[in-house]
Amino acid sequence: MGDKCTTKCKNDKCFAFETGECRILRDTKFSGKPCPFYKTKRKRDAECKRTKARLIALGIINIEEEF
Repeated sequence: MGDKCTTKCKNDKCFAFETGECRILRDTKFSGKPCPFYKTKRKRDAECKRTKARLIALGIINIEEEF
């Protein structure tokens, strides 16, 4: 596995899912419970947009900076 942070996953609706693996977690065994990090690409994009707006409002990043 090396430095790459991937592990087998079946949740293809998650933003971190890529070619049968989770790009974020090293372990996807949650004792029968759903993954606590699951979110759709749409939800992740919306959260990133809100976060960027908040950082701009606080003056932490400039509007010209990439997020």
